[in-house]
Amino acid sequence: MTQVAHYAEKKRAGCRQLPAVVFGGQRSSTPDLFLGSSAESAAADAIHIAPLTPHEAFMEVVQTAYKLDITDSERLRIEFENLGRVLASPLFFRLTFPRNFSLLRVVREAVQTHAVSDV
Repeated sequence: MTQVAHYAEKKRAGCRQLPAVVFGGQRSSTPDLFLGSSAESAAADAIHIAPLTPHEAFMEVVQTAYKLDITDSERLRIEFENLGRVLASPLFFRLTFPRNFSLLRVVREAVQTHAVSDV
């Protein structure tokens, strides 16, 4: 990894290091959950954990990723290719549930059960 700037501790991962950096050194078999949108939550009548397609998982990660230089098209291309390979695994899901604080215990239990089940 290279330093981003002399005045900051931030590091930039090279394209070959990306999966190790994103996933802490190795890819676990633990599912990754993305929260559903507020519109999905408003329409939810129960807790749902649904698999994401590789495209959906890619878009979720890209939307939440911070890019230091969005004008570096070569770096973006390489990062997108690497993300596409990583996100093709069937371990990415969307969690939707009614936004009701009284359900949080049940939501937590559903997530824990999902994490240890065969996905």
